[in-house]
Amino acid sequence: MKYISLIICTYNRTNSLERLINSVHNQSRKFDEIIVVDGSDLDCQHENLKLIGRFPEIFYHHVGFKQRGLTNQRNFGLNQINQHCTHVTFLDDDLVLDEEFCRNIDISFDIDLSAIGISGVDLVENRYTPHDPSMVYGSGRFFLFNQWVTVEPFRYRLRNWLEIS
Repeated sequence: MKYISLIICTYNRTNSLERLINSVHNQSRKFDEIIVVDGSDLDCQHENLKLIGRFPEIFYHHVGFKQRGLTNQRNFGLNQINQHCTHVTFLDDDLVLDEEFCRNIDISFDIDLSAIGISGVDLVENRYTPHDPSMVYGSGRFFLFNQWVTVEPFRYRLRNWLEIS
């Protein structure tokens, strides 16, 4: 039985954190444990505490100046996880999850039992749109990823043109 812990690291972004937590709360398969590691300044910390107070299932930890930073906060979060945890997911505080995210993580580890990590792509930030089968996408100009498409950034098109791997 998988026990999936979620670690969210945040710093001075209460609005982003709220959007993420709402999307985590709406998952079809719930995370077994949710840990928020907050490196925010005092004013933002108070706002985050009010937000987290609405979600009693979330374990909240505020870290001081010396423990701030994504790597330090992730390591702090790892030290807080439940002893029954079998899988850990790290999320940035500015994401909004599809309601099937946790279920898909769960399924992915069943598909490949040797997998030790799973990553993903931020479809919004990378400006992906659904693939339109009726449209012809020029080779070298677009990138297709699991039925999603985006315009290749110029640096990648240039690398392809110069045949630099």
